[in-house]
Amino acid sequence: MELLSHVRPVLIVVLSAVPGCLAAVLGWRNYRRTGKMKTLDLRLELRKVDAEIKSLVLGLPELLDTAKVSRERVLTASGRAQSGAMQICRDELRKDGERQQRLAQALPADDPDYRGCSPEALEQELVRRRAALGEAKGIASKYERWMADDNLARAQVIANRAKFF
Repeated sequence: MELLSHVRPVLIVVLSAVPGCLAAVLGWRNYRRTGKMKTLDLRLELRKVDAEIKSLVLGLPELLDTAKVSRERVLTASGRAQSGAMQICRDELRKDGERQQRLAQALPADDPDYRGCSPEALEQELVRRRAALGEAKGIASKYERWMADDNLARAQVIANRAKFF
């Protein structure tokens, strides 16, 4: 009986500690799994942004060329081919072409492997890529607006010529 009175508290402590240890192990395992899932999400998001920025940056030269031709034709048709507006247009195209080349040089490899990166490194890379994507989108939208303005100016030139003929 005396032995049972000494074993009983030990047995209670052991039986109480087992669920606590089990909960700690399961909690740690879930924490690690959540971290892996976060890393996977960041890698997937980074690859998505990589694909978007590559498509946009590599398409910018064609957009810049199209915008250049459009602007030159509109300025020529409106009698301002030798104006300061043409020189401003060329300067902006040159500067934005240089920005596009800088962005193109900073593009990631075709199939980068982000498996060894920590979540913090992935987050930093994602922030950098989103900034570059924003810059590329800004360039693209500028020249899309240029061409929309050129279409309006083109229609005005046609309307003005129709008055005389």
